[in-house]
Amino acid sequence: HALLDQVVFQRAIALLDTRAFIYQVEFMGNCAHRGAVLYARGETVPLPAIVMEGVLAYDNYNTNGWVPSIDAWGPLQVSYSTLVRSYMRPLGSTDWQTLFALGSSPSSGSYIRTSIVDNAFPSLWGSALASCSLHVPVNRNTFRDPDGGDFRLAATAGGAIDRCNTDLVPIEYTDLERKPRCTDSPAHANGGGHCDIGAFEYDDDPFGYGFGNGFE
Repeated sequence: HALLDQVVFQRAIALLDTRAFIYQVEFMGNCAHRGAVLYARGETVPLPAIVMEGVLAYDNYNTNGWVPSIDAWGPLQVSYSTLVRSYMRPLGSTDWQTLFALGSSPSSGSYIRTSIVDNAFPSLWGSALASCSLHVPVNRNTFRDPDGGDFRLAATAGGAIDRCNTDLVPIEYTDLERKPRCTDSPAHANGGGHCDIGAFEYDDDPFGYGFGNGFE
């Protein structure tokens, strides 16, 4: 078993015959042949094989053609995560293209829920997809400053704020800024509960959560 909790990775994770629980982890700026965020293989791993909760992954690059940033055999369960700007380069090309971060053939038991992605779901993930996920463009209507790597929810991210409830996917951790999950935002209508989707719970503090002047 592997437990990864509250770290920032500027390199990919490779697992063989290992069950992994990945919580509150940020992946950015990785480049790999395939699986620039996670590459996992194994035939005898207990189910679920890979659990990812509260993960932020952005600006990751795959050089071996049409391969995903999260390349895992076996059931993969993703929740409360933000997976954006995953790139691949077709073989023989020098041009990078954006690609859905997850593999195109999910195993039975796989899902992505309560999460934000910026590319359309392949059809097989669509059939495995529960409600309360969001396919969005990466812009300032959804995130505070995506160009600067700030993927906290903007006030205009109405479709992501107060979107779900814990009946769909129970939440084990706080968000990436250690904010409590599923706190109601009075300024936003409830779309199904008090839980925001993605790696961050919304708050209107322009400087972040819990820090009055940046020196505490």
